[in-house]
Amino acid sequence: MEKKGKKQKSAAKAKIKNKRWPKITIIIIASLILLGLLFGGGLYLYQESNLKRELNWELGQSELTLKDLFKRDVPAQAKLATDLKTIDFHKLGDVTLKVKIGKKIKKVKLHIVDTTKPKVEFQDVSVYLDYKFNAEDFVVSVEDQTEVTIDATGLPKSLDFGTYSITVTVKDSSGNTTVGHQNLTIGAVKPIFYLELGDEVTQSDLVYNNENKSAISKSELKKINASDVGEYILKTTVDDREYETKIIITDTTAPTLTLKNVTLYDDAKSIEADAFVKKLKDASKTEVKITSEITFGKLGKQEVTIEAVDAYQNKTTKTATLTIKKDTDAPVISGLSTLKINKNATVDYLKGVSAYDKKDGKVAVKISSNGVKAGTAGTYYVTYTAVDKSGNKATKKREVEVKHDQNDLNNKIKSVASQVGNSPSAIVNYVNEHMRNANTWGENDATWYGLTNWRGNCYVHASVVKALMEAKGYQARLTNTTNKEHYWVLALVNGTWLHFDSVSSYKLIGGTDEERIATLKGKYVWERPSWLPVV
Repeated sequence: MEKKGKKQKSAAKAKIKNKRWPKITIIIIASLILLGLLFGGGLYLYQESNLKRELNWELGQSELTLKDLFKRDVPAQAKLATDLKTIDFHKLGDVTLKVKIGKKIKKVKLHIVDTTKPKVEFQDVSVYLDYKFNAEDFVVSVEDQTEVTIDATGLPKSLDFGTYSITVTVKDSSGNTTVGHQNLTIGAVKPIFYLELGDEVTQSDLVYNNENKSAISKSELKKINASDVGEYILKTTVDDREYETKIIITDTTAPTLTLKNVTLYDDAKSIEADAFVKKLKDASKTEVKITSEITFGKLGKQEVTIEAVDAYQNKTTKTATLTIKKDTDAPVISGLSTLKINKNATVDYLKGVSAYDKKDGKVAVKISSNGVKAGTAGTYYVTYTAVDKSGNKATKKREVEVKHDQNDLNNKIKSVASQVGNSPSAIVNYVNEHMRNANTWGENDATWYGLTNWRGNCYVHASVVKALMEAKGYQARLTNTTNKEHYWVLALVNGTWLHFDSVSSYKLIGGTDEERIATLKGKYVWERPSWLPVV
């Protein structure tokens, strides 16, 4: 019985214990919520204390960021509520900035101030006695966000040769001051002179008063002008006073560079920078190089950057166009002017002939002269062929003229005459109908030229008419106007010398002297030749 009672008692305790767990859980959850609230509030208070209430910002300083407004790291939920673009950071004054932290807006007072001294580059001044004092002469440059004033003290009442100490004060509108102590030297010769390499210093460059230029040694200047970069001392005496001029030769000028575009073929593997240079000029030794990547073998245009750097690192950079193409250009054959040869002559058809290819250079030339009949007067053609390594072929024909002799001319006249009637009028009409007017004198043989080409001027016309008339048994001679601008034929017909002209503008068949003069229309003057018999 006792054992059973103990078991019942233990079971009751277990039930009581199980009933307590929900209460403990509630307590834990409530505690966590309370801790979260306390932590969140503390975190917010921490973030708020991290924000600056006021901030001094230097005039002209680059625009601020959110980080500048916090003492420590910027909270993740912090944002600027003010548009910084609406603030002029180059204007003195106070600006209120708004910062959003979570859901709350906080303000920061921004003071735009100027506490920076002007940045000044001072210089000493060397001048002549006629110098008009100006404080700004002692200042090379000033950098400041506000307007500045420049004042100087220490100038004596009267100037004489010598050196004076001048105090120069540069002050901005906010009261920030920069002071320089400079020398004012009164002299006849400049104490320092800067010369660019490649330029020349003259006597007048080194004196304040041009009347003293003869004191400068021309021979010494010649040596200096031929010198390289460096410092050189030139000593001069003016009015018993000795002066030293330090001449400083510098090279600050970049090379003058002019480029040209270049074309390569697709099998090229390299190219030198000099290939792009059209003109390069500099006072010192200059190196030219390609500074961009070139893709060889890629067809089309590429931009290539060329850099020229002289011995003193002055640099000029320019671009040119590189074109990469396939070789489709045939060689160019030259030296194919008309070749005139005597009958049955031995001829070197390749003499003076060459072929040049843009890619391969000089190319062999082959000929075909089978059509030339060296024993027969006439015009023939020789074919020339050149082929480059890419298989591009050039073919050109050359005119070869086998010269005629007197026998050829006689046969030609006889052949044409056989096709013409015997009367002078038949001859003139035939030439008029077959001969085309052209501005040529028939080269060295007007008759042959006219009978083979059937073209020419009045002289060729007249020469052919004369030859055909003589072939028909007439006595004929050429005649002309006094200024030799027009020619025709005088032929003896039935015992009378008559005029014959096959040129359409002045055509005349068997005309008398009076008729000839009339057909010339007053444009030309004809005088009866002395060899004609007087009628």
